[in-house]
Amino acid sequence: MRYATMASGRGSVAPIALPWDSCGENEKNGSNGRYGSNGSNDSKERKIASPLPAIAPEPCLLTQDSIEDKEVIPSEDQITLSWHDLSLVIDVKKKKGGGEGGPATTKALIDNVSGVIKPGEMVAIMGPSGSGKTTLLDVLARRAAFGTQSGRVLANGAELSIESCRRNVSYVAQEDTLMGVFTVRETLMYSALFTLPTTLSRAEREARVEVVMRSCGLVDAADVIVGNLFRKGLSGGQKRRLSMAVEIIRKPSVILLDEPTSGLDAMSAMGIVRELHMFCSVGHTVAMTIHQPSSQLWELFDKCLLLTRGRCAYFGGVHKAIEHFYAIGRPVPQYTNPADHYIHLINDDFRRSVSDEDAQSIKSMVAQVVLAYPGSDADKARARELAAVDERGADGIDALSPSAKPTRNGVLHEFLVLCRRNLQNNARNPGIYYVRLVMYAMLCLMLGLVFVGVGDRNKHEDIQSRVNLLWYTSSFLIFMSVAVLPFFIEDRAVFLREKDNGWYGVGPYVTANAVTALPGIFLIALLSSAALIPLAGMQGFGKFLFILFLGLCSSEAMMTLIAVPVPHYVIGIAIGAGMFGFFMLCQGVLLVLDDIPAYFIWGYYIALHTYVFRAMLLNEVNEDDEYDSLIWPTGESLLKYFGFEDNDYWEDCAVVIGYGLLFHIIVYIVLSREKASKK
Repeated sequence: MRYATMASGRGSVAPIALPWDSCGENEKNGSNGRYGSNGSNDSKERKIASPLPAIAPEPCLLTQDSIEDKEVIPSEDQITLSWHDLSLVIDVKKKKGGGEGGPATTKALIDNVSGVIKPGEMVAIMGPSGSGKTTLLDVLARRAAFGTQSGRVLANGAELSIESCRRNVSYVAQEDTLMGVFTVRETLMYSALFTLPTTLSRAEREARVEVVMRSCGLVDAADVIVGNLFRKGLSGGQKRRLSMAVEIIRKPSVILLDEPTSGLDAMSAMGIVRELHMFCSVGHTVAMTIHQPSSQLWELFDKCLLLTRGRCAYFGGVHKAIEHFYAIGRPVPQYTNPADHYIHLINDDFRRSVSDEDAQSIKSMVAQVVLAYPGSDADKARARELAAVDERGADGIDALSPSAKPTRNGVLHEFLVLCRRNLQNNARNPGIYYVRLVMYAMLCLMLGLVFVGVGDRNKHEDIQSRVNLLWYTSSFLIFMSVAVLPFFIEDRAVFLREKDNGWYGVGPYVTANAVTALPGIFLIALLSSAALIPLAGMQGFGKFLFILFLGLCSSEAMMTLIAVPVPHYVIGIAIGAGMFGFFMLCQGVLLVLDDIPAYFIWGYYIALHTYVFRAMLLNEVNEDDEYDSLIWPTGESLLKYFGFEDNDYWEDCAVVIGYGLLFHIIVYIVLSREKASKK
């Protein structure tokens, strides 16, 4: 039977019948130590009351039958994950006079932290905000792309490389980065297509998906979409479980989770941790960061790691923690959740909001807890575990083989699966193309009605109207590409998660995005041209459609490039709108080429709008055209006025194609260096 976290004033332990004690579950090593009055001289220490009476057993929350019913996927390769003297240091600047510019200094986000997790164990990484919990998890997952790192991360005694990590470790981030238009079943099927070997049949993949849905309690929501701005879908708890499910479908040996219970109600949080506990029961190694778990959740963990300002305040069994904190004079008070008590002991975030005396007391308490851990029994137990791991690693026992599991399924397979998923996403998400399609078609219809028949008349004002129409069409239709930025940024988050977990590479992703965007853009260009050209009486429908299609493709590629580095779509829209506004100013219509100031002439040559407008005008105007105009009596004189007499339609098309390719190449380079956990 597990022991409750209460004590009498004499230090005797009161056993409490917890809900799972009646389940016939294998008992964990409870604490036989005393944790009564600590004899501390600190008058502000909370008082220790008498023990609670025994509580009657409640209904079983976790049984072996429930595990078997859920068909939890076992771990294929059991892994002991250990980390030795991990540190991560970043450069920071001291503030000078309330601003930046002071001398550079360093800050340790993780400071000499060690630990070990064995197969079947579930570890809680706890600490106040900013203590280094997520940073430690990022380092263990080999994805911390910042700072100077030192120390070792081992799997079964062998160095855990990035490739080995991608094969054997699944990382579930705090944010649920899922594609909202797909159902639970479809999301898991795509996960299976990316992560499971191609040698598996469709029936085998579907069977794996069914098992995972049962394991994660998602069977009832199998055909419910995730949900997005346009349609509601899964609840917060269901999204959390689906985020876990897409990563565990490939049977990872180690599961790392960042705040899996964040933002969830107590029942949803309990359900998720219970499911993770079930995965431990079949050989998975699980570690998670968590904020102040309830007493019931706390009982499900095997070990805990307490961090404060990057330093380890305790690592060991959750029940041994009771003995440890009793030994250092900080016992768990009666009626107190142990997790809450431990966080209270190591949290000094609010010392500035209290009196100087209280602030000093808090600071001293945290320092005492941190300094008491080195050399303690818990620290010695950790050292013995780490030594055993080192010894096994030195003997080469169970070291990870680079070919233990396939890392990827091949570039062509990844490209085809991404194309299929992108086409479905584009077809189902109205915001990507449907809304834009209506906007473009209606705008071009209005333009055609405003400029109706202008192409059939040859007066000077009609020629000027044609030029204005082509300028507005080439400028504003390209400008409207900024509407797709929010969806690109949402897709970027999904990509970073999937890439960092080894689902596919940057090349297939960028190529698939470029290819699958073509049908939607072509449909937009076709309907826009069909609504505008006949009504306005313009000529060269095919060439107009082609250059408009190329311009929209390149502008969308430019929006993809802008979406890669920006943190929020509002910033991306501002950048894109600003650049397009500048290009519209410099494209040679509001000011012809000869009148553009020398310090802005470079804008004319780099503006995508220049080449789209020029190609449209070259398509509309022939040199031998005759007009009823004193200024532009012929088509040749009109082209000379704008400085286009030496240009060619197809050359401008080639430049626009080159822009699109260049943008995609830059996107590839930037994404190749991008990390989901860059800070």
